[in-house]
Amino acid sequence: MSKRKSQPAPSWLEDSVYEPKRQHSVDLVKQSVDTLVSQRKQGSKVQISLATIVATSKQLDPTGTGVAHTTILENAEAYAYYKKYRTTASKAVKRRNQRVSIDMSEPDSAQDPAFAKRRQSYMTWRRAELVDELLRVRTAHECADL
Repeated sequence: MSKRKSQPAPSWLEDSVYEPKRQHSVDLVKQSVDTLVSQRKQGSKVQISLATIVATSKQLDPTGTGVAHTTILENAEAYAYYKKYRTTASKAVKRRNQRVSIDMSEPDSAQDPAFAKRRQSYMTWRRAELVDELLRVRTAHECADL
């Protein structure tokens, strides 16, 4: 298969078609975010996320089309505005940090070449194989404690 190289659009098309569409998308995203921000200020628990912006933009758009989440992600100005007010990212980061809060210090055996070789071997295993091995080891450990 050969890939066609895309050529830039003619300037008249850029100015008369693409730029107005881009600006319309930015305006809809800003209106949607502003609406969601005002709802939050009034005590609503609504999240400001891509999904809520898409849904709100459909309600605000006179044509009922709204904007797609990919439009927000690919339009730098719209994405920057969304990012400024989004509420979902901070919670996701907090959850991720809570999961990583386990002690991740290197064990003393990390310097052992056999440990490194065993670790490298485990890195090639599939998730299901690792889970099975973990369960086998834990079961053996629990039986040894009895």
